[in-house]
Amino acid sequence: MSVLMLSIVLIATLSGLQVPTLNLLGGGKSYVPVSVLLPLIGVAALMSFLTSVPAEMEMTAVRPVRRYEATVITGSIALVIGIGALLTFSGLHLHAFAAARNLTGYLGLAIVGQKLLGRHAAIILPVIFAFVCMTAGRRPGGYPWPWAWPLFESRHVPALVIAMVCCLTGLLLLASAVGPIRRPKDAP
Repeated sequence: MSVLMLSIVLIATLSGLQVPTLNLLGGGKSYVPVSVLLPLIGVAALMSFLTSVPAEMEMTAVRPVRRYEATVITGSIALVIGIGALLTFSGLHLHAFAAARNLTGYLGLAIVGQKLLGRHAAIILPVIFAFVCMTAGRRPGGYPWPWAWPLFESRHVPALVIAMVCCLTGLLLLASAVGPIRRPKDAP
């Protein structure tokens, strides 16, 4: 939880910075807000928490571990969205809610990657998506494509809806029994 709070503080303090990137579809340079990249720190911390439980402990647990994981993720999302909304809609930081939205969507993508592809794909999927958004997410005029929801400003409602759909999909997969079979460490 401390890494998540650290990422919130970094997002709040660095949210106005822009990262220069090469726009592959529009030619030349474009600038992407740091709020597109910094949420990946919080996602990496949460996914490290989710994927670090040994399979033996999970198989012998008295209560389903998935419920605890879903509760921690839901609480973390509520905390991040609340802080982001407070900072943005009070006028303190324009990009804080966008960063909270991006963390929520990236977390959903990470859970989908972990459940369908394995624990090593958990953080890779949102990192690849963020990189694709940074390099190919803007039209030649500079406006983001609809699929590049992390690039939109805080008040863009369709981007919030897409991020929430990603998150809810991840939470549903997390609460279900769907996922790759975990093998004990000494198995081939």
